[in-house]
Amino acid sequence: QVAGRPAVTLELVRHLLVDGSHERALALWRPLAAGTSVLVSGCMVEVRLDDGDAFHDASLELTRAARNFLLEVSPGRPPLYEVARLAREAPLDIAQQEQRDSLVELVAEYRATVASLDGVFGAAGNAIYLHGAEGHGVRELADAVASAKGDHAVVMDGRILQTQSTRLGELLREAFDVAAVHQIPLILDGFGELTSSQGAALMALVGPKTPLVLICGETDLSDLLKRCVLMSMRVTPPRDEVTQVQLWAARLPREVDTAAVDVDYLAQVYPYDRRTISAVTRLATVRAVGAGKSGIDHDLAVRAAATFAPTSMSTLARETPARGTLADIILPADELDVLRRIIEAGRTFERALAEWGLGRLFSYGKSLTALFVGEPGTGKTHAAKILASEIGRKLFVINVDRIMSKWAGETEKNLHEVFTAVGGQGGVLLFDEADSLFSKRVEVSSSNDKYSNMLTNTLLTEIEEYKGIVLLTTNKPKSIDSAFERRIMYMLTFTRPDADHRRRLWEYMASAGAPIERDVDFARLGAQFDLSGGEIKNAFLRAAFEAYSRARPITMAHLTEACREEYQKKGKVS
Repeated sequence: QVAGRPAVTLELVRHLLVDGSHERALALWRPLAAGTSVLVSGCMVEVRLDDGDAFHDASLELTRAARNFLLEVSPGRPPLYEVARLAREAPLDIAQQEQRDSLVELVAEYRATVASLDGVFGAAGNAIYLHGAEGHGVRELADAVASAKGDHAVVMDGRILQTQSTRLGELLREAFDVAAVHQIPLILDGFGELTSSQGAALMALVGPKTPLVLICGETDLSDLLKRCVLMSMRVTPPRDEVTQVQLWAARLPREVDTAAVDVDYLAQVYPYDRRTISAVTRLATVRAVGAGKSGIDHDLAVRAAATFAPTSMSTLARETPARGTLADIILPADELDVLRRIIEAGRTFERALAEWGLGRLFSYGKSLTALFVGEPGTGKTHAAKILASEIGRKLFVINVDRIMSKWAGETEKNLHEVFTAVGGQGGVLLFDEADSLFSKRVEVSSSNDKYSNMLTNTLLTEIEEYKGIVLLTTNKPKSIDSAFERRIMYMLTFTRPDADHRRRLWEYMASAGAPIERDVDFARLGAQFDLSGGEIKNAFLRAAFEAYSRARPITMAHLTEACREEYQKKGKVS
């Protein structure tokens, strides 16, 4: 429009573009009001109606986005949106593919219906609202639906947009105009809970012939706003193992070799959401490249996945540092061999269940359970830490005192919470000194007996349904209920060390690098003092602290005196 010349009016457009009667033209223009936008022959125009003008004399003006597009003028990067290439971090998993296909089909059917209505439109606009918790793949699904129309979309950051309450309508309008001019979808990302005013401003712009609008939020729309969109869909994380496998497989990087990664194992042990899995694979890739590797091996993938496991649980279980290797535990050869076999089984049992079809034979009882039996100080807990460290999993020690509750049903609830939480992290459960929880059932002669038996049954059920590793330690094996014994896959008895074993334990303590006088005879100490591994540790540390405080090396006298003190604690005479 140039000053002093006639404007393009609705009446002129009717003569140029619309065949038929004046009434049909009015039916087309009637939904419009002054200041609204409509897509006409691929261009965005605004309707201007001055006071006193008849409606058909309203002038039409191109929007700024349309003028820039036609004149090939770049408006610069707008502050709150961008024309962006659609993000495609990884192929879609099966669940996302099905959701995408159904939404694309819905949009196509809607467009066909709108075209057949010949200007008579329903209330719903060309918009889809996708909502779900962070990490559930809401934005990924929006990208997938938008990509059915090409590689680009107008992307607007809702988190920033919602801080611009005074300019909300203006900024939304500009983004809609750009999407219409380029004929690409509009993605409104990062919306939390839409307020009524925000929703009204948004839905006022959504019409049957506007570009496809994909709104990504966290909570569902109100019933009122639901009427303004084609569909409101909740995006949920996959629940079954098959979909979890597809989720992991779809997000393994294509830039490096990942053939050695066992996705079945990762899916079972680390059932993460989509965003966390993507973060895991990125971390594994960075570590592989940093180490000069050509690909990601299974151990690297597992350690990256374990990094994202929650670091804190409830007070019912305590995460315990799991460090060391088999070289850091001194055991007789036969005991060490059993521990080695348990570790090997812990690394591979889930893959064996999946690849050999064994998991399909049993609906329960798929956990790996081991019972460590021995006197206090013989290395049971230390062996559990070594086991968890060797297989690359976190170790959680159950707080039996907090598990047990005097309130009816509370203990069972606590047990379920622990098994669920640790299982979700792929952790190793350790019931240290498990006698109180796993004791034999008794004949019911009181309410306490009945409660004790119910607790045992609950534990049996939880272990049967658990799919990870459960370790029990005890120095009273005969008190363990026979039902638990039948479910224990491995049993390792830690014997009290003999003289040669004690010598090796003393030598291991000295291997850390503390200064030792030449007169120290570890064989003599081993033969003279009948101490457990825990007692030898205490004696060595006591001798070391005494020597360090006097700025002297550890002598035979220091160690002998420390051993006698250990005897005195037990009421023995050396």
